Amino acid sequence: MTVAASVNGVMVMIGASDDRIYVEAWRTSAYLVFAGLFVVVALAPRSRPGVWELIIAQKTSLIAFSVVMSDVPEARLAGWVDFVLLIIVVSGYVLCRGWYSWKSNVAVTVSAYMADSAT
Repeated sequence: MTVAASVNGVMVMIGASDDRIYVEAWRTSAYLVFAGLFVVVALAPRSRPGVWELIIAQKTSLIAFSVVMSDVPEARLAGWVDFVLLIIVVSGYVLCRGWYSWKSNVAVTVSAYMADSAT
């Protein structure tokens, strides 16, 4: 979904006025960053602490903002898209036990520290 949004973002950038081009470029690059984050959590759901939570926090804040800006049609549509993404991400977080990433990395870090201290 984010890859399709980035393709659409490029199309929007092509027709954007000079005063909107930077914002549209920023938005389009953010789609690619999120595509990358989704790949990270899909391939290694417990390898990077904080990635799941960062995605969840960002989607939640955008949903809240879309509710505040509900009189703007684009905000309503984007809010629904982000809501669906939030449901998918939270489901993945629960099913993959994404919170374990905090435990495994702490254990690895402490083990590595202990091994270095012993030498």
